[in-house]
This record gives sequence, C-alpha cells and structure tokens, in this order.
Amino acid sequence: MTQSAVPADHDEQRSPLRAGTLRAPAVRACMMRVADRVAAAFDERGAFAEPTHSRVLESALMLTLLRRHNRYPHVQTRLQHFIATRRTDPHLHPVEQLLAQAALSFAQPPPTLVQGLDQALDQALDGIPAHTRGRKQLLFALHLAVLGQGTYPPRAARLDYRGQSTWAELTGCAMKILATHGLGHRPDAQDQRFLTTRLAASRREVWEGNVGAHTLALLALHTTDPGNRLVADGIDALLKVANPDGGLPFIPDHTLFITSVAGLALARCAPPHHHELLVRIGDYLAEHQNDDGGWAYTERVTQADVESTGAALEALHALN
Repeated sequence: MTQSAVPADHDEQRSPLRAGTLRAPAVRACMMRVADRVAAAFDERGAFAEPTHSRVLESALMLTLLRRHNRYPHVQTRLQHFIATRRTDPHLHPVEQLLAQAALSFAQPPPTLVQGLDQALDQALDGIPAHTRGRKQLLFALHLAVLGQGTYPPRAARLDYRGQSTWAELTGCAMKILATHGLGHRPDAQDQRFLTTRLAASRREVWEGNVGAHTLALLALHTTDPGNRLVADGIDALLKVANPDGGLPFIPDHTLFITSVAGLALARCAPPHHHELLVRIGDYLAEHQNDDGGWAYTERVTQADVESTGAALEALHALN
C-alpha cells in the first residue's frame, strides 16, 4: 500500500493515545511524576547509585575464607544467619540451595549431599543453555569442593584462563590454583605470580568490582600463602560492601549502567525543570568513559562491557 492510499485516520486507528482512549494530559502527568521520582534517586554528581542484593554464593565463599583465616567470628555469625535465612526461600535457585547446604554443614556434611553430589549438581543446572552448561558445572563443582563438599574437578587444574575478561582471568587462575592444591599438587609459580599481581593492584578495594572473583582469588592465595597481607586487606575491602542483611552481593553496585538506563529514560521525558540534572548525568557518564572508549558497569572497573557501553551511548545520544 502506498503512502497516499493510507486512510487519514490510520494513525488514530493504531494509536489509542491519538484515538482518545487514553488522555494525553493524564499520560503526560503520569510520566512527569515518574520522572520526578527517578530524578530524586540521582546524587549530586549525576550518578544513580543503588546497592545490589546479597547472594548465597559470595556469602558462602566469604564464610569459608573467614573460617580458614580465623577472623571476625561475629561476621561469620551474620553470614551464617543470612545463608540460613535465604535457604528457606522457596524461590532460591537449586544451585544456591546446594551451596547453602554445603556452607552450613561444613563440619559434618550430610551423607546424602556427599554421595549424590554429582547428580544433585546436574539436576540443579537443568535448564542452563548448552553452550555455558559445561563451564558453569565446572565452576560450581569447584565452589562446592572449596566449601568442603565433593572433590576438586581435575579439569579445573588444567584451565587456560589467559586472554579472557579481567574477572574471568582472575577466577580461572584462582580455580586452577585451588584445584591443583586440592588434588595434592603444587600450584604453578606463574599462576601464583599472576594471582598476587592482580590482587596487589586493588588491595583495599573490591577487585574490578567483582566480589565473587575477589573472594575466590583470596581463597586461592590463602592455600599457598596464608600469611600474605593481601588476604587480610582483601577481606577488609570485601566486608565494606556487605549488606545490612549480613550477606555479600555479586557486585557492590552497577552505578554506570543504571545511570545510563535511568538517564536515557529521563532524557526522553525531557522535563524542563530537570535540565541541570540531565547535564550532570551527561558529564558524569563522559567522565567515566574508559580509556578504550567503552564503559564498565560501575566505577573503578577497567573492563568495559558491551551492555554498559551500549546503554551509555544511548543515554549520551539522547542527552546531547
């Protein structure tokens, strides 16, 4: 159908807003109320900072690290309480159920957990896409071994972790060291140097904003050099991002990504009384662009990712 053949009321037939089934002033007023609510969440820098929820995995790893390092019994108690509480959640993922059970029964693991671990893990990962299933199964099997359940997977001791994202490299290196040590062998000196060099670059902050990778790396370092000051410093850095519920999140926040998404939504509403805020949002995003041209999901992270970069570009385009 050519454009000239389109009926004059075609748009009205497609658009309930134009057809009058929705009142444009009411919709606009609703948008302005939402815009004001979103705008109120930004800080003076133009950043939308919001903490993330605690997870069982990172909390269980930290609990294990504190037990091995014999530190902060009161923090251990809070972590145990968080894990025990989360374990009662009927919506908790089956893998996290396994991790919670392992963390809470480290002294005397239930025979059913040990004997049926492979089958339980296989069932828990049911539904995971095939292209990531093998990697996730290896990772969770190692996590369970660290928590004292099952044996270390030999494949983890042969990992080639170089050339991946920063947190994947650190996680892979930690897995290799833990598995090698757990299988009764001496970890490679190059792997140990790689681990300590990475950790030393961020000794008083969460490494690349990734709590899980940092905690696993500290567990690996503790197996080979328990007195290394990086372990104690890393524990203190990680505990700074603990949530009020006593647990630890996967990442402390995703401020750059959320700022981009919220900034884009606010820019599209274009409320004139938020003009100064929109300028601050644009300046904030521009200031935190990485040297490689991309954006990370939060501040002080060197690894840019496609999702955060795309969101920042969309926001800046709308703000310009």
